[in-house]
This record gives sequence, structure tokens and C-alpha cells, in this order.
Amino acid sequence: MKEKLKTTIFIISIIYSITILLLMLYTYTTSTNTIKLTDTKENITTLNNYKQRLNNIKPSPCKNSLNNLINHYENTSYNKKVNIKDKYNEKDWIVNYFQPINNNCNLDKETKESLSTKILTASIQFDEVLQKLYFQYELKIPDLNNRSLIEQNLDQIRYNINRKNQLDAIKTIIDLLEEDN
Repeated sequence: MKEKLKTTIFIISIIYSITILLLMLYTYTTSTNTIKLTDTKENITTLNNYKQRLNNIKPSPCKNSLNNLINHYENTSYNKKVNIKDKYNEKDWIVNYFQPINNNCNLDKETKESLSTKILTASIQFDEVLQKLYFQYELKIPDLNNRSLIEQNLDQIRYNINRKNQLDAIKTIIDLLEEDN
């Protein structure tokens, strides 16, 4: 009887171990490492128009800060698959550009609040794109068939909102600089 119990426990532990290994392999093979993001041609055209307007403005620290924000926009304007790990680990986030703009540009309180909201919203929207992919290492068997049918993929919409908020922030600062000229 004792020997039979030992054998049963041993078999159950082997089955459990194999199940865990299979789940690990399944999770590893179905994890997502890239996400497709596409910036619209209208956004690129709008950014180019803003750059042309900015060229007509005299040099200043505010203009330099805005140029840095525009460069950030261009560096994060994707029309390809983006590696999630690289994007998550990079240190060049949009919120890093608000403080220099805040310090170097003569912004009134209302404009500061508006810009900070747009910049934070743009940052949060990209975080939302990455957030659903943070816990891919969990051992589970997702229902991929029904998920693909029912769950809407809002990544592209969030990315486009991110782009629009950045462009609105750039436009606000260009308008302010043009008024000062």
C-alpha cells in the first residue's frame, strides 16, 4: 500500500512537471516581442509645416527646446514593427521635454496646464500600448481565437492620439513663439 502511494505521488508530480514545462514553452512561443505602429501621413505633413514655421522664428532657448521635442517626435514616428523591450527600456520619454520648455519659454499658467496635460496624455497613451504586454511571462492558456474576434486592438488608435497630442503641444509653442516675434 505504501509503495503504491509513493508511485502515485511520483506519477502525479511527473505529470505536473510536464504540464508546467509545456505551459512555459507555450507562453514563450506565443509571447509578443514587437508591435506594429504607423504614424499617419497627415501627421508627418503637419510636423513638416510646423518645422517650416519654426524656421521663420528667431533663435532662442525656447526654440531650441521645441526643436528637441520635434526631434523626439521624429525619432518616435514609426511606420514599422517596434521592439517592445527596446521601447520600454529607452530613457527618451516625452515627459523629459516638458521641463526645458517650461523653463525656457514664457508660458502663462493656462498654457502650462494645457501643455502639461497634453504631454502627460501622450505619455500615458503609449504606456497603455505597452501595458497589456507587461505580464506575458505568466503561465496561462489564453483563448486566442475568441480574443482575436472579440477584443478590439486599440494600439493604433492610442498611438495616433499620442501623435496628435504631441503635435498640439508643438503647435501651441510655435504659436506662442510667433506671437513673441
